[in-house]
Amino acid sequence: MEITHLFKAKEPVTPPELFLAIQIQEGLVKTAIWQVSNGKPEIVSYGSQEEWGDTESLLVAVDTSLAHALESQDQEPNRVIFGLPESWIKEDKISPESSAYLKELIKKLELEPVGFVAITEAIIQQLKLSEGIPPTAIFLEVHSSKVNVVVTRLGDIVGREEVGRSQDLAKDVQEGLARLDLDHLPARILVINGQDPDIEQQLTSFPWQDHLPFPHLPKVEIPDPKLSIQAIALSGGSEAARSLGISVTETKKTQNHPTTSNSSSNSSVPPPSVLTNHGFVTGRDIRDTNTPSYPSVSPSSPTSQANFTNSSPSIPNHPPVSPPSLLSRVTSPIKQFLELSRSQTYIKKPPYLNLKHSKLILIIPPLLIISLILSAVLVHGFFSSATLVLHILPKQIDKSFSLAVSDSPHPDLPTVPATLDSLELEASVSLPTTGEATVGDKAVGEVTVFNKTDTEKTLEKGTTIITADNLKFTLDQDLNIASRSAEEQEGGVNIIYGKSTVAVTAANIGAEYNISTDTDFTVGTFPKSSLEAKATKDFSGGTSRTVKAVSVNDQQALLDQLTQQIQQQAQDQLSSSTEYQVVPQDTQVISKQYSHDVGEEASTLSLDLKVKANFLKFLQSDLRSLIESEISSDIPPDFALDSSNTQISIDPPQSDPDTGYAITTATVKASLMPQLSVSDYQQQLKGKTLNAAKTLLQTIPGYQKTTVIINPNLPFITEKLPLNPAKINLTLEPSAQP
Repeated sequence: MEITHLFKAKEPVTPPELFLAIQIQEGLVKTAIWQVSNGKPEIVSYGSQEEWGDTESLLVAVDTSLAHALESQDQEPNRVIFGLPESWIKEDKISPESSAYLKELIKKLELEPVGFVAITEAIIQQLKLSEGIPPTAIFLEVHSSKVNVVVTRLGDIVGREEVGRSQDLAKDVQEGLARLDLDHLPARILVINGQDPDIEQQLTSFPWQDHLPFPHLPKVEIPDPKLSIQAIALSGGSEAARSLGISVTETKKTQNHPTTSNSSSNSSVPPPSVLTNHGFVTGRDIRDTNTPSYPSVSPSSPTSQANFTNSSPSIPNHPPVSPPSLLSRVTSPIKQFLELSRSQTYIKKPPYLNLKHSKLILIIPPLLIISLILSAVLVHGFFSSATLVLHILPKQIDKSFSLAVSDSPHPDLPTVPATLDSLELEASVSLPTTGEATVGDKAVGEVTVFNKTDTEKTLEKGTTIITADNLKFTLDQDLNIASRSAEEQEGGVNIIYGKSTVAVTAANIGAEYNISTDTDFTVGTFPKSSLEAKATKDFSGGTSRTVKAVSVNDQQALLDQLTQQIQQQAQDQLSSSTEYQVVPQDTQVISKQYSHDVGEEASTLSLDLKVKANFLKFLQSDLRSLIESEISSDIPPDFALDSSNTQISIDPPQSDPDTGYAITTATVKASLMPQLSVSDYQQQLKGKTLNAAKTLLQTIPGYQKTTVIINPNLPFITEKLPLNPAKINLTLEPSAQP
């Protein structure tokens, strides 16, 4: 301790300045508040984890997360370090599309950026500090649409790859590692942004050693979700603090490479104003490797400082300077540029330019100018090239005529050759039913049949008995009825009818069949004088109700709809080719299966249908050739058809099943361009001035204007076309119709 410090007055304690750390990755935002206390960066509070999808939702997500982090803080910091995913950084710069997000964020939230760091590399630094050795591992950034794979050995990145995300994450990672083509892979996998337990399961269960050079089955780790924002704030934050002039105590780190010094430039970080004035930290991050004398992550150490100070004895002594660290490598190119722009450059006067040679000075410049002009004229005349783009208003031909499409020529119409083809398709569809039906249960009961004849009677099962109200019932079983008998009694003879009891069922459903006891029945075709039946007890069980049922119209409507659907499906499938055009013909039903028959109770009706769709298929090129042939007689001499700007449309062909031809109407809007003899015009144009050339070209039919491109473009001299006709190129460009 220095003695003088004991006598100094106590200065008022100023709370440390607070800084922001914002981590942005695909669909997710994390934030933290950090400060430098006692020379070390530390986390003050964490913000909430928020989701985002576009620029507007990104602003809301960051604002919401920071609001949670700042709830108990008195300060409102605005200086920020960003943590960005690998996919946002291309060739050590923030990609333009990603930069647009950040610029909008900085503008709307009034932030002052002090730097950015790749999330993966910040985590590498943090693990190096926390574990004591530089990590050798595979780092995965898992997003919804892609996976970023980074492989490190002792803290150095030896490979990085981005692959598309599929349903099988392990296969995606395998593909990324295979592309890197490394001889050995570290047996440690860290998913730095994965919180889904299924991710760990997929990666752990994959047979890595069967496909890639792993020494043994790799260990899969999913760190604490706060690790990434901690790394950005602590590892990246310490470097940002140094760049702002804040004293930060060096943390002892394990170095994986010796540090050599071969640069005499100061590697310190410029003040934050320089960073913000140059478009957000010049768009570069930790991965800038323009200073190969330092390891990929360069901690400050006494050894490296000593080497830096003594590397060149001819340079005046300066205080020891740390090697470029996490953020200094972002901004050192800016500082070098600013220092270079402030330095003065002197040009020594050549010894022959003095007063003794004043006459020579007066003569040489005019001679040089004349020589340069003559050389330029000669070079232009024989070696320059000119392209003349002639803007021509095309001549139009509008014509309509009938065509036939068939596999055989039509006797009266031009015919596009076609082939007959077919396609078998299956489809299913369901529709609500519209029919109605009455359903219910039949009444049942028991009757006694009386035989009034002298002979035994036999009734078969199903014999009909009818009430006076014309309600019909049938016998449930065969029935034998004895004949009548006579019994003498006092006072006369008593006739006893033969009788037998049997169960019966109503012929139809309905409650009206629930008849009462002693109801009389007529039996079959027998008169009541022969056979008669009587209900022995009340009938029951007869019910009825109206329900939705399948009608004939339902089945037909379903068949029509599904047939049209299959025809459209066939049309779409066949029309997917730009080479062919198809004309639907008839369709043949191969099989159809309804879920219910007509009259069955059902609220919906389904149909499985398989049909064969027949169609004519013809080449678009054949159609165009036929149409161009048909209009060839209408093309004037010295004109040619401009096929690229000719519009051809045909009406949907209508098939005639009797003849097999499909007839259509073709409408043509032909564009005609003048035919030029290029060699003749090249001879006429050589050496002409541009005005004279345009006067000559105005005689071309439909001429509108000329665009001239001369290379090289020399002032004054390029007012003339080259003398070599082969160096003059003519191009005709059709102008839009007024």
